[in-house]
Amino acid sequence: MRKKIRRLDAREGYDRWAESYDRTENPLVALDRRYTLKLLEPRPGERVLGQLPLQGRVFDAALCALVGEHLTNLRVLFRELFASLTRGGRLVFSVFHPEMAAAGIEANFETAGTEYRLGALRHTVADYLDVIDGSGFGDINIREFRGDELLVRDIPWASKYLGRPLLLTVEAYKS
Repeated sequence: MRKKIRRLDAREGYDRWAESYDRTENPLVALDRRYTLKLLEPRPGERVLGQLPLQGRVFDAALCALVGEHLTNLRVLFRELFASLTRGGRLVFSVFHPEMAAAGIEANFETAGTEYRLGALRHTVADYLDVIDGSGFGDINIREFRGDELLVRDIPWASKYLGRPLLLTVEAYKS
């Protein structure tokens, strides 16, 4: 029997997926957990930005994780993140690697025999870097993380991602 496939927009898809998201074996989330919080390295007493939009709040750091491929207006996001940070504040941004989206891979999950696909806009690494730089951030550092043996040990079916770029992180500062 063929599996049914249904497309959902990101908001509806993640709302539907929320109940089982944390129990879903997800190689991208596994890499993000392994690297992104270490990159953020929250310090005692530091104010880290959670949900947008803001109303006059100021933060020492901002974390934006695993949503970039669903964003239609990157400029608005990064301008608001820049405005929300104190001088010297830092941004840590992680995203599904653009090479994966370009290959047609997208966020998806399965429930009751139906595979739900949430799409992935095809931003490039240069798109992210240009917008982050254009928003005023400096000292921009990017890292790419590939599927590796540790990932496959934890999630055996992720072997198809061995050596392939799965996660892109960007660290940038407001001077």
